[in-house]
Amino acid sequence: MAMAVATSCSSTGTETTAGTPTSTAAVTTPDTGTAAPGTTEPPVTTTTPPSPEAVAANLTASDLGAGWADYPEGAPVFGEGDGEDVDCPNASGLLDDLPAGATADGAIIQYGDRLVFAQTGSYVFATAVDAQAFAAYVLSDEYIECRRAELEFGLPVTDPPLAITSTGTNTGDGTTPYVGSFFYETMQIVDGTPQPAGAVSGHSIYVVGSTVIDLFSQFGYSDGDPADLNESTNTMVTAGIDVVLGRVEG
Repeated sequence: MAMAVATSCSSTGTETTAGTPTSTAAVTTPDTGTAAPGTTEPPVTTTTPPSPEAVAANLTASDLGAGWADYPEGAPVFGEGDGEDVDCPNASGLLDDLPAGATADGAIIQYGDRLVFAQTGSYVFATAVDAQAFAAYVLSDEYIECRRAELEFGLPVTDPPLAITSTGTNTGDGTTPYVGSFFYETMQIVDGTPQPAGAVSGHSIYVVGSTVIDLFSQFGYSDGDPADLNESTNTMVTAGIDVVLGRVEG
């Protein structure tokens, strides 16, 4: 698929386009068989089931409403089993003392048959200070570049080749759980020149007390997309995250 429209930036941090993006860790990108929205890092794995608190902090299809459903289990996913053990969240050491079960990966959720996906990962820390420290690391230049490289590594081999480029960041104002976002765009390299390949992605980070929520969103353009698909799905994701935040806040 080819990118026909450039997306715009937003300060809300909850949209599914390059202009507002979303999450961290453990997210995996659906393989659509085309130049799909990107790739992701390997899921966080533990020997203990995730805690109820970690599970509750993840986005579900029911949170998003009509038209959204879990991406089928066992379906191809870019970034899984690629032979490179990249672990951007753990590189800081800030997760070393987390007990088993303190992290959880939500399901990959897709909007209908469109190339629109959302997924969250959650981290439950001992204190709010620890949560804020991890959120600050995830929004650092070091982490953003690590994640970009990880996404790029997981891209399918195509001709022309694909690459991931960083497209910007947003920062919250400190008055809401939203802390900040960073965004990417999938590019195709034609005669040495990067050109949009029709997919954008991003992470938005939220902190509620001692819990960090990392929302990873992907938006790919395809034939037959409704004119308002970008706007309508952004609205749904924003509302869905509000549901999650309310659930975590109790």
